[in-house]
Amino acid sequence: MGCTGNATPVRAGSSLRLFVTVCAVCAVTPGCLSFPAPTPLESAPPIAGTLYITHLSQSSGAPDVTIVRDGAVVSSPAPSGVLIARDKPSVTFPTAPLRGRRQCEPVAISPHGGYGACLRADGHGSVIIFRLANPASTQVQSPAQVTINSNRMAGFLNERQLAVAADDDSCPSYHRGDARRAYEPRARLWVIGTDGVLERRGPCIHGLVAGTKRIAFIFHDSKERPTYSFDGKTWQYGLATTFDGSDRLLVINEWDQLVDEKDRLVAKDVADAVWTR
Repeated sequence: MGCTGNATPVRAGSSLRLFVTVCAVCAVTPGCLSFPAPTPLESAPPIAGTLYITHLSQSSGAPDVTIVRDGAVVSSPAPSGVLIARDKPSVTFPTAPLRGRRQCEPVAISPHGGYGACLRADGHGSVIIFRLANPASTQVQSPAQVTINSNRMAGFLNERQLAVAADDDSCPSYHRGDARRAYEPRARLWVIGTDGVLERRGPCIHGLVAGTKRIAFIFHDSKERPTYSFDGKTWQYGLATTFDGSDRLLVINEWDQLVDEKDRLVAKDVADAVWTR
């Protein structure tokens, strides 16, 4: 499924979750963006580890996912409906809401699979942290809330810290003109310990992708174009998707190409990407 008129697609994704791209049919929508043909790019060298690349095209309504391991395409079936631990991919956790007094939607898993995070259905999107070994009885409520979930709102930095794009009304917001007529979240970076304690705050953002030592902040400009930054001050165009094992960011550019930090081509026709070891 593609956009008409070379329009910029509206993507949904998470740092460790595969989502189908939702494309706005915006050929006649005021402000819809179009771009010239892309300049041919140099191919990126093989990336160590496993990349799950979700394409814009679909097969029978299901996501079209290519699995690339150490640079070679493999025929294994793509995981579905699970979060995958980045550094221990044998550990997965279902994305189905956790049951209890209130449902809680899983949104992140720690690199080695010791912890998970979910958004509680309490009307505020309270961020809950829990141990995967016993999610029902180990839930800790953090001070963060996420009422608008753009699917890249939380990611574990390590086994004891969770980065969250937490609600903050002091941050700017604007109305998006896509078919969903959604608002971008008014959010700020919060880093929270697995004990639920707020450790530090950062810049205003619309989402994030967590790496081992770096965080890529996601924002949008006044024309709805996705941008990313590592310091919250200097922004570049592109949708941040995932970090590889060397903490290098992979980005989807305006031509739906997945590129590395040196603007080398990794894959075409891309809606989302997830990396694991």
